[in-house]
Amino acid sequence: MKTVLTWLIRLVLGLIGLIVLLGILGVTYQTLASNADQRNFPPPGELVDVGGYKMHVYCMGDGSPTVILDAANMGTVSNWAWIQPELAKTTRVCAYDRADTGWSDISPQPNDTQENAKALHALLSAEDVPGPYVLVGHSLGGLYVRMYAEMYPEDVAGVVFIEGTLPDGLKRLGKPDVMPNAPDEDMINAAPLVSQLGLLRLMKFPATDPNLPEPQRSELQAFLASSKWAELIKRQYRLFPTLLEQVRPLYVEGSLGDRPLAVILGSEGDGGIARWRDLFAQQAALSTNHVIVIVEGADHISLVDKQEHAHETSLVILNIVEASRSALSAQGLRVSE
Repeated sequence: MKTVLTWLIRLVLGLIGLIVLLGILGVTYQTLASNADQRNFPPPGELVDVGGYKMHVYCMGDGSPTVILDAANMGTVSNWAWIQPELAKTTRVCAYDRADTGWSDISPQPNDTQENAKALHALLSAEDVPGPYVLVGHSLGGLYVRMYAEMYPEDVAGVVFIEGTLPDGLKRLGKPDVMPNAPDEDMINAAPLVSQLGLLRLMKFPATDPNLPEPQRSELQAFLASSKWAELIKRQYRLFPTLLEQVRPLYVEGSLGDRPLAVILGSEGDGGIARWRDLFAQQAALSTNHVIVIVEGADHISLVDKQEHAHETSLVILNIVEASRSALSAQGLRVSE
């Protein structure tokens, strides 16, 4: 009996030791791989202090108004690889990483739409990127864009929503305000620990869109494999209802005046959801000077990540840039091209 008990104790201790050893190996693997990613993929732009932490902004091109690119949830400046260089042939264009995302630091406070607007304003001021701006928001970025336009209206010359998140979209589908396509809350809460053990990196979860070019595809994959991404998704999951709540009162017809505004939809993406068509019409009606453009064959992600669809998106943005220039010139403001 004692012999059996002794072997059981040894077996349990052995399993505990093996688990601890695997944990140490996983943490070491994640740390070494993350350090290598930092060496291999330095920030393409500048890291700017915005009051206790740094945010990443990447600008190219010349001319005004400057286009500000605000990515989808989990997106970074790397997602604009097709669009940003095309816009830069015509005007200055800056992509940035929101706090907790990409090369930006983790924010000491929740990065809701109001905090992000303040931080972005500080970022653009510190980098001497004067307005006016054409704000471009893809998916979740549309919520942040709408709040910035509310808090700093004098800076905004035009707005583009690329299947921008609808504050009442989930409600229309009879769903709660829970971040779409997210795993359950227990998995979300476990994500940082699982990431620190290197398991997400081993599984290559989540995977990068293969339609992105190199090196941006590898840049984005490095971020998605980082423990920062796991912390971001946990924070974003908890914050998502607040983002909708903050922006919902701002969806008032004509609240953006007559600023040129475009809503870009994919026929195979959110633009194909019949119950959302009137909501996108309401989004467009935020300005009295608006257009809705449907890109045939495009889905929610390919509008930005796939070259041929991104080209169509770029053309719409450039049309808003030109319309904004015309409006600014009519007001007697100097506009550089």
